[in-house]
Amino acid sequence: MSSEKVESSSTKACYEPFGVSGYAVAFRLTRSEPINIDAIKEMGNKLMLRIASYCIEKGAKFIGHIKSYMKTKHGYLKADTIGLEKGVYVESSITEPITQAYLVINSIVQGIDKSQVKMATLEASNEVLLNYGFNIEIEKEHEYFDKFDIPIQPKEEERKKNE
Repeated sequence: MSSEKVESSSTKACYEPFGVSGYAVAFRLTRSEPINIDAIKEMGNKLMLRIASYCIEKGAKFIGHIKSYMKTKHGYLKADTIGLEKGVYVESSITEPITQAYLVINSIVQGIDKSQVKMATLEASNEVLLNYGFNIEIEKEHEYFDKFDIPIQPKEEERKKNE
């Protein structure tokens, strides 16, 4: 391990000096017609692969972890990957077709800067989610390593818990 001093500024993330960048976003998803669980699982798989692919196209050397968590009133869907050659892990407890969801995506990548990670995540999300008929609203976003993480709970559920 090197004794090299790493800059500890509030404007620099703790791993940025090592070429690791990240981005997280929370979406509110809606669609007019219900989508079934098989299509949701397929969408989760495609979303992870597309984000990883876009990051690699932008010059990423290593995919640290790209993960998503979708919360619905009928259960959850988790999907994650550590790179194209590793495939995607998808797990779901969703029991009924859905028309609404809260989706959090967190992308951690080495070799491209945070603006490129953000662009790759948003471009892939728009492409895949729109292709599956979802209307997309960004509820919250941040660069990874920010002081506050995106909660798994949508804003109104979090507020109700605190009342």
